[in-house]
Amino acid sequence: MISTLVLILTVGFYLLLAFAIFYGVTKLFRLIEIKLGITGCLVPLFRVFLLLFIYMALFISFLQYHRYMS
Repeated sequence: MISTLVLILTVGFYLLLAFAIFYGVTKLFRLIEIKLGITGCLVPLFRVFLLLFIYMALFISFLQYHRYMS
């Protein structure tokens, strides 16, 4: 019961952190793209990085859950 709660809180924290980072860095990258005069290359690259971060966070949460259950 406690380990399930820890898993839910950990996943929620990582997802909230990922979306906060996504919002902030997307705005920053768009500003950089506008200043440099390039468009459409930094934001998609960051979105791929964000997906990898989310999958890594979920994997770490699964490992923590597995450790608590055993």
